[in-house]
Amino acid sequence: KYYLVDAEYKNTTSFLAPYPGVKYHPKDFEGENEEPQTPEELFNLKHFRIGGRIDRTIGVLKKRFPVLKVGTSYPYESQAKLVVAACTLHNFILIENGGEDLLFTEYDNEVSSQALHQEAIAATSPNSYPLEQWQEGNVLRDWIADALWEEYLTQ
Repeated sequence: KYYLVDAEYKNTTSFLAPYPGVKYHPKDFEGENEEPQTPEELFNLKHFRIGGRIDRTIGVLKKRFPVLKVGTSYPYESQAKLVVAACTLHNFILIENGGEDLLFTEYDNEVSSQALHQEAIAATSPNSYPLEQWQEGNVLRDWIADALWEEYLTQ
């Protein structure tokens, strides 16, 4: 298991960051070469899209269920059940509304105004990991990128 992290973090076997210095944002793929040209570009594009969906969904869950925003004194097991219940109710609401949810639009509007500020803060955040963990994370990322690329080429 691993977490998708932003570019300011280094890879470890638990944290997967995008390739530095490689196209990442969908806007980077506009123009001549609209499609990814390398395994690294494809990995970064998928990393961006998946990370965005995760962030967006968590943001909407917190907006819909404010209890998820704050620390609680409930035991860990109860907190885990609370998250599962919130996700279940969220999915039920989406199904009942035919997939439409105004909270996603509200979240998108809020996030776009905060993005520049957060990027500036993230750029100054230090992080360090043992060299061995960083190298193992790079090997894992390369393996995933190559597997995605092989699948991409056969489609």
